[in-house]
Amino acid sequence: MLEAGASVPDVHVWTDIREEPEPLRDVLGDGLTLLSFYLFDWSPG
Repeated sequence: MLEAGASVPDVHVWTDIREEPEPLRDVLGDGLTLLSFYLFDWSPG
């Protein structure tokens, strides 16, 4: 868990199934962001 005000880690994330991963910093842009991940939500239905 990152502390409030911490910089974004240098990681890449997928924003679409058929796209290449993008840097998280580019996806988030400027401002405050709250991220939450649900690891088991890859089912088609």
